[in-house]
Amino acid sequence: MKIQHLEEHKRLMDQWEAAHSEYEFIRDGILSEEIYFSTKPRIAFLLKEGNDSFTDIAPLPEGISGYGPNGSSPTFWRMISAWVYTIDRVALGKEWNSEEMNEAKEKPVNRIAYINIKKNQEDNSTSTLDDLLVYAKRDKEYLLRQIELIAPQVILCGGTKRLFDELMSSKKIGEKAYLSNGRVVIDFYHPSHRKGYSTVDELLQILSQNEVNKHLKSYCQ
Repeated sequence: MKIQHLEEHKRLMDQWEAAHSEYEFIRDGILSEEIYFSTKPRIAFLLKEGNDSFTDIAPLPEGISGYGPNGSSPTFWRMISAWVYTIDRVALGKEWNSEEMNEAKEKPVNRIAYINIKKNQEDNSTSTLDDLLVYAKRDKEYLLRQIELIAPQVILCGGTKRLFDELMSSKKIGEKAYLSNGRVVIDFYHPSHRKGYSTVDELLQILSQNEVNKHLKSYCQ
């Protein structure tokens, strides 16, 4: 299954890039097939666009165990790790521990899927909704196919829920939480958001809502 997925995802990326040869294309997706498909819940981060000429994102380059914790932003990868740890704890019905989270955020990120709505690398430090909507609408079928192949159980929208709504419908199941095609979708912050680690408490509250909690735990059975 993993080999077949790798081949199908590569074909999708090749077709997508060929359709837009006029710009530097961002190849993203599952960082590590082996780790991603062996962990539950499977988590995808739906982000806006690339920054810092970060184009060959997935799969992880040979010899690299993961991204971060250091990088262009001192919090970006650490924040992703903190959120992943928090989602895992709730989904597995285990106690959240600040010391464990601090240890987790200092490890390289390798178990997620990383999806940019805009695959045109323009090295933008800021994004505009109007610009991103153009890409979400134009590349809708590609994006839907990519999500289908990645098959996440949880999609964390990093400031992209409005863009997600252009791709597929969802039903609200709690504050900032939705269900779409059997997946929990969280309307949340970008990993570089200035609120930093104070977002963890907010995420815990979202995940602890009855309907959200029920679905998260079902993914780990």
